[in-house]
Amino acid sequence: MLKNIIKDIKSKKELKTLDNNFVKEKIDSYLKDHKLDLDKPFKQLKRSEEYSLMKKSIREELRKIYGLFKIKQPSLSQNYQELLKTHLSTKERLPYYNQIYKEIFSITNKPSTILDLASGLNPLSIPYMNLKKVHYLAIELSKEDCNFLNNYFKKNNAKGKAIPLDLVKHYKELKNIKADITFLFKTLDSLEEIKRNISKEILKTLSSKYIVVSFSSISVSGKRIKERGWFLRILRELNLNYTEFKTPNETFLIIENKKSFTKI
Repeated sequence: MLKNIIKDIKSKKELKTLDNNFVKEKIDSYLKDHKLDLDKPFKQLKRSEEYSLMKKSIREELRKIYGLFKIKQPSLSQNYQELLKTHLSTKERLPYYNQIYKEIFSITNKPSTILDLASGLNPLSIPYMNLKKVHYLAIELSKEDCNFLNNYFKKNNAKGKAIPLDLVKHYKELKNIKADITFLFKTLDSLEEIKRNISKEILKTLSSKYIVVSFSSISVSGKRIKERGWFLRILRELNLNYTEFKTPNETFLIIENKKSFTKI
């Protein structure tokens, strides 16, 4: 029965690459608070109002976490510029990548190791970084997306690796990852909807010298989004200094990770 439910929930194009176990966790969590007769034949269950409500609720949650920004399925036959256009965030960023990395590295200096959390296709923007040598570790929720990135790294002889990790449940595993800089592009809004104050816990866990966080400045409907006061409050509570810059669609904060400098 669960296999059928998982398959049905993932039938939407933007959710197809999600890991089955992750979707199962969301179903199990929903069923703790809602009744659903799983003894019914699936065809009959699927027609019930209770099932429709469950499917709608879980899909909405999954889209918040993962599936909202994918435009079309990427292919390894495409070049990196074409691939970056298949995801909304990287497509919006594409005209500004040179400027973005110039701004970031003017403060952080050029890194030799990069950790990219909830990376999406951002690792494919490495050519815009103008780095002679870099080790890149991408963290993604979906195993299938990690496989795609790993195949891309291999095909292009890049020193990169992608590993699957649920940042909400397993963020403490980031503690032992060493990097000069960590990217958290357009990620924290979604994570906060799942677990409040998870952003603060992630920042406390990271050991990189710099952390670059970004937020969309325009909503999906095209409206201007206000400054994230909740995140600035977290930075004050953690006594973290930051430098801000903006592109037309995105606000970036380059954060000095003081505990990293203290260790040095």
